Amino acid sequence: MEASRQACPYDELYIYHLSGEVDEHDEKDLGQSFIGNWVEDGESFLFFSAPVEPVMLKFLESRPDLCVNDFFQMPYSQWQSQGLCARVLGSFLVAPPWDGASPSAGQIRLTVDSGVVFGSGDHPTTQHCLEALEIVFAKGLCANVLDLGTGTGVLALAAAALGAEKVLAVDINRLAVQTAARNIAFNKMESRVKAIAGKAQDYLWPDADLLVANIHYAVMKELLKEPDFVKKPWVILSGLLRSQFSQIVCELEKKGASIVKVWDRDQTWFTILCKNRISC
Repeated sequence: MEASRQACPYDELYIYHLSGEVDEHDEKDLGQSFIGNWVEDGESFLFFSAPVEPVMLKFLESRPDLCVNDFFQMPYSQWQSQGLCARVLGSFLVAPPWDGASPSAGQIRLTVDSGVVFGSGDHPTTQHCLEALEIVFAKGLCANVLDLGTGTGVLALAAAALGAEKVLAVDINRLAVQTAARNIAFNKMESRVKAIAGKAQDYLWPDADLLVANIHYAVMKELLKEPDFVKKPWVILSGLLRSQFSQIVCELEKKGASIVKVWDRDQTWFTILCKNRISC
């Protein structure tokens, strides 16, 4: 594997934890070193690649409703210990844009900059989902794929690379969607892959041949209640702990789904590949 390395654009991270939500309109005032804003439960985490104390002082003066809870500085390698260089995951060579590694014969390169969003492909649930995608596409083309909880978009990109004609990548977190959209552009897949912000339950695309959901258990339970869930011929569910896995399998079997394969990592993280009755 030959690598043409550039400098990683992230060295140190400067992180402000705020009470209150910083919206997209506000972000234009945060300067060129601003990386992203993770909003969750009424709090915001602002990430920068350089010191920005004067910028933040001015910004906070304009937003007196915000309060700084904490400040962190750390090496980017500490925040994102994986994804700093190319690595092989099944048939895929997943590499950041600053690593020019070339895929070997039979490999597919996916260019993924995780930024400050977790999802470089090294978590066992992501790896198992990639394996499941390869199994499904080996059995025939899935033209339309739905990726719920897309994160950095790595699974959506993998589905498109395997031949999907249309992939909808959904995440409730705006920063994740922005990161996925950037990775879609890196891979020149804008015509086939679209990243969108929203609740997974609101985007159960009726025409999808394959549903991938590496997502929170609470959301997965809600998805299983939706009538459109059983209309998907193939389903990959991941992100499950052991007790959650047993309950999801029970629900799938009640709906007439056929379990094709199960993956687990140390009996902790579980992934399920199944066929719904519509395809049996």
